[in-house]
Amino acid sequence: MQIKKFINSSAFRFTLLYMLLFGISVAALMIFIYFVTFKELERQTKINVNIQVAELQATYKKGGMEKTIYVFNHMVEQDVQGTSLYLLTDREGNIVSGNLDRWPKDIDKDGKWISFNIDGETADDEQVTVLARAGTFPGGYSYLVGYSLKRFEDLRQVLTNVFNLSFVLIFLLAAFGGIILTQTISKRLELVNQVCKRVINGDVHERVPVSGSGDEFDVLAGNFNTMLNWINGLIKGISEVSHNIAHDLRSPLNRLRNRLEMITRSDAVDVQKEVKGAIGEIDSLINTFNAILRISQAEAGAGVEHFNDFDLCETVQAVVDLYYPLAEEKNITMEAHLEEPIHIFGDKHLLAQAFANLLDNAVKYSNSSGRVKVEGKIIDGVAEFSVTDEGPGIPEKYHEKVKQRFFRLEASRTTPGSGLGLSLVDAVIKLHKGDLYFYDNNPGLKVVIRFPVGSSEVTG
Repeated sequence: MQIKKFINSSAFRFTLLYMLLFGISVAALMIFIYFVTFKELERQTKINVNIQVAELQATYKKGGMEKTIYVFNHMVEQDVQGTSLYLLTDREGNIVSGNLDRWPKDIDKDGKWISFNIDGETADDEQVTVLARAGTFPGGYSYLVGYSLKRFEDLRQVLTNVFNLSFVLIFLLAAFGGIILTQTISKRLELVNQVCKRVINGDVHERVPVSGSGDEFDVLAGNFNTMLNWINGLIKGISEVSHNIAHDLRSPLNRLRNRLEMITRSDAVDVQKEVKGAIGEIDSLINTFNAILRISQAEAGAGVEHFNDFDLCETVQAVVDLYYPLAEEKNITMEAHLEEPIHIFGDKHLLAQAFANLLDNAVKYSNSSGRVKVEGKIIDGVAEFSVTDEGPGIPEKYHEKVKQRFFRLEASRTTPGSGLGLSLVDAVIKLHKGDLYFYDNNPGLKVVIRFPVGSSEVTG
C-alpha cells in the first residue's frame, strides 16, 4: 500500500516528468557534442589532405615528376603514426611510391572526395574507413592522398560507451534524487493532511508546524495556520453571537410575552396601549435582525457593483443636520468642520448609516452641556473623518471587542440598543477599504475613519 501510494503521488509523477525532460535535454546535448566533434575532425582532416594535394600539384608544376616523387616519398616517411595513406602509380598501374600495396577498386580519379575501406593490419582487425582524394598528373601518373579514420572510429566507440554509461548514471541519480524529493514533499504534505484530519475531528486548535526555512511549504503552512485562526475566530464569534443573541433578545421577548399576557386580562383601553407597546417591541426586534442582515451583507461585499462617486462631506453634513436637533434637546454643542469636497467611491446610504450610528452614540453617551465634534479632511493623501464626544468613552482593552456583534459594555446594558451599531460601522468601513480606530479623548471617545487613496478611490 505504501508503494502504491508513493507511485500514485503527484510528487512522484512530477519527478518522473523531470527525469524524462532532464534525460532528453542531456541526450540532445550529448548528440549535439557528438556530431559537432566529428564534423570538426572531418573538416580538419579534409584541410590537411587538401594541403598535401596542393603541395604535390605545385611541386609537379615546378619540378616535374621526379621532384614530385621525391616529395611523395618524403610525405610517406613523415607519417610515423601511420594515419595517412599515400599511393602513386605510373601509366601501367605500377606502384611508384606510397604505403598502400594496391590501388583500391572502383575509385574515381577526378580529384573529388572519396571514401573506401581497407583491410586491417591483422586478420582479426576490422576494416578501416579511409577519407581521400585521387587524381592524375600529366603522363598517366595517378595519386591518392587520404587519411585513415580508425582513430575516429575508436574515439566514436569510446564516446558511445561514455554516453551510454552517462545515461545510466544520470537516470540512476535522477531516480534516487526523485525518490528523496518525493519523500520530502510527501512528508511535508502529510503534516498538513494530518492537521486537516485532526481539525475535521474537532481539534480546531491544531496548527501545521513550520520548519523555519522560509520555503514554499513554510509559506503554505503559515497561510494554512492563518486560515485556521480565522476559522477558529469565526467559530468563536458565532458562539459569542449566539450567546449575545440569547442574552439581548431574551429581555424584549419576555417583555413582549408579558404584554401579550396582560392583553388577555386587560380592558379595551389597556388593550390598545399594550398592543402599541407590543408592536414597539416587535419593531425593536425587527430592527435588530435588519441590522444583523445589513452587517452580513456588508461583510459579504454585497452591493459593490452599485458603488458610485459622491461627496462624503456632503453626506456627513446631512447626517449632522439630522442629529443637530437631538443634540440641542440634551444641551449638547455639535460642531462640523468638513473640508469639501472629499469624494468617495462607494455606497452613499451605507456610509450615511455608519456616520448616523456614530453620531447617535456620541449624542446618547455625551454628558449634558458636552460637545460633539465632527471633522473631515485629507492628510497626506488619506481621507480622515472623526467623531469626538465628551462621554464616558471606551476603555482601550475593549476597542476591538466593541466591533463584535452584540458586544456591549456593562455600563451600556441599561440603555436602549442591541450592540450592533459599531459592528455595522466596522463592516461598512471595511467594505469601503477603510479602517476604523478608537482613541481616548480625555474625557470621551474619538472615533477615526481613514480611507486610503487607491483603495477607496478617494479624491479631494
